[in-house]
Amino acid sequence: MGRVTQDAADFVAARWPELRRLGRLVARDPDDGEALALRALTEAVRTWRTLATEGRPTATTRRALLSRLLAAAPAPPAPPEPASLADAWLALGTGERAAYVLVDDLRLTEEEAGEVSGMPSAAFADLLTSARAQLTTAHARGERAAGRDAAPWTAQAAIAQFLDDRDGVATLDPMATVTDRLR
Repeated sequence: MGRVTQDAADFVAARWPELRRLGRLVARDPDDGEALALRALTEAVRTWRTLATEGRPTATTRRALLSRLLAAAPAPPAPPEPASLADAWLALGTGERAAYVLVDDLRLTEEEAGEVSGMPSAAFADLLTSARAQLTTAHARGERAAGRDAAPWTAQAAIAQFLDDRDGVATLDPMATVTDRLR
């Protein structure tokens, strides 16, 4: 495997699905988010000795990705009433999308997610609450418009399905790409 140690390669294989999903769901453009996830993994492999010695490679790589996502994020155009869940998702700020994905999709605790985000816990909790409220409201609006019951418990399943659809199917070999980038 050349310059890449086996434990770094194992890290890439283990963390790629989560980091790819985080990038694709948080970025306004899923492909841009996937590219940022690859950059974060490449940097993790490049600095693997230090990361492995510090003992927190996953948290450090998540934070590096999130920092890239937040830095690359343009301000969202905020329609007054999003017409769909997709519109509501894109109307959220990057921090709100990140908070939602970290806690409600990837199932990190709020404490872990707040640490990854580097935000004070109260600010992170506000973003998460805002994202949940806006998505639930958008789902309820869509359900009522379609003549269906807008029960709160249906929102979570609908949002999860939307996120799965947005994530798509992974076709890239992350280790091959990371190895190419290290050359």
